[in-house]
Amino acid sequence: MIHTRSCRPAYARAHARHVTARTFARSLLMVLVLSLPGLGARAQGGTLVSWGQDTSNQVRDTPKSGTYSAVAAGGFHSIAIRSDGALVSWGDDTWGQVTRTPTGTYIAVAAGYGHSIAIRSNGSLAAWGYDYYGAVSSTPTIGTYVAVAAGNYWSMAIRTDGTLVSWGYDGYHEVSNTPTGIVARIAAGGYHGAAIQTGGTLISWGNDSYGEVSKTPAGIYSIVAAGTWHSIAISTYGTLHSWGRDDAGEVSGTPTTGTFSAVAAGFDYSVALRTDGSLVSWGYDAYHVVSKTPTKGTYSAVAAGGSHSVAIRAQ
Repeated sequence: MIHTRSCRPAYARAHARHVTARTFARSLLMVLVLSLPGLGARAQGGTLVSWGQDTSNQVRDTPKSGTYSAVAAGGFHSIAIRSDGALVSWGDDTWGQVTRTPTGTYIAVAAGYGHSIAIRSNGSLAAWGYDYYGAVSSTPTIGTYVAVAAGNYWSMAIRTDGTLVSWGYDGYHEVSNTPTGIVARIAAGGYHGAAIQTGGTLISWGNDSYGEVSKTPAGIYSIVAAGTWHSIAISTYGTLHSWGRDDAGEVSGTPTTGTFSAVAAGFDYSVALRTDGSLVSWGYDAYHVVSKTPTKGTYSAVAAGGSHSVAIRAQ
């Protein structure tokens, strides 16, 4: 079981060129789910802005031109949907996260530690990148889907009938304990999942080392996101609620005032979009992913990677 930043699967040592001791695990990314279920950080068309860790050019290679409608952030890579539906990826390409990005038109995107997954315009799924525990090769090839989310080495999707399917790493039963029934929103953490049921209640499953499951709050929610060992949700009133690991203020540093329209969770930090279009981040400030959060401009979507963030700036 993974309880500290220094613990990691054996395969990961091959990727150590990116990080040192404490910072390695920070690359373990989680994806957000925003106001539209599973469509990545979905927005009206706008330009991209990135900040935080740049060891794999996940910040400096951010596209400078074009307009984008959705964005997701992985361990060391990012991916966005252009306004014309095409995909663009940048950053780490160790497992083909960038060079294997498929062509075609897409409506949703998510990014895990070293893999990405997207929904084509016809509702089918496409996945590429690191195939640890079948995160890519076990992707469903039949059916149509309306939402996707990616954890470290696993993914899940909402079928058009509202039911869930998961695949990939199952060390904490994040796949085998996937709930039945109809859900409206999903988020995939490092080794846990979270979903909003049709009535607005939250359900979590998988790893519970830090209360990711057992501390899931009651109430009615509209948006949920998951980091490696913490989760965060937006209530129907627009307020934020976090639970899980709190060694870097991921939970206790959550803003208690204001209203929010989107949220994302990285390794041990979170970032949220206020209803006025401004951004706020909190938690561990590795690579200044918190302190360099843009303070000017208005934004329409945001995503959190291992220790980097990317947002869509409203035009």
